[in-house]
Amino acid sequence: MIPGVIPTKQKEVKTIKDEVETRSEVFSLDTLEGVINERNKLIKETIWVKEKYECQLKEKQIGMSSGTDITQIKFEEWLQYWKNLRNLPNRIKNREIKLRDVIFPKKPE
Repeated sequence: MIPGVIPTKQKEVKTIKDEVETRSEVFSLDTLEGVINERNKLIKETIWVKEKYECQLKEKQIGMSSGTDITQIKFEEWLQYWKNLRNLPNRIKNREIKLRDVIFPKKPE
């Protein structure tokens, strides 16, 4: 056996990287778990906006400003985006929407 190589029944050779990529495909958006994984990924990718906004508020309290402010209105759009992401699995479980009809909310610009 070669380290880092996984034998398969079809006598083809798959690397561990190929196996990991295959496993990630199993969690496609056709399953609730896949939707939850994608939702979590989208939240992690954008949570910096919340952290920046909170930092911005603290800076304003002490009289500093970075010059790249996120407006209250824009932040409220982000809050709505995260709320829609958070509620997506429950909407599927409650049969408000079907798994095959899931559309992820659009990120605020």
